[in-house]
Amino acid sequence: MENSHTFSEMYSSVQDLYISIFTTFFLKNYLS
Repeated sequence: MENSHTFSEMYSSVQDLYISIFTTFFLKNYLS
């Protein structure tokens, strides 16, 4: 279960990272 928990945390942080990147690109394209 420890591996599962670690994977869950990793997935969560990766998801946040992609959301930040997507938001940044979206704002750049929208504002430029």
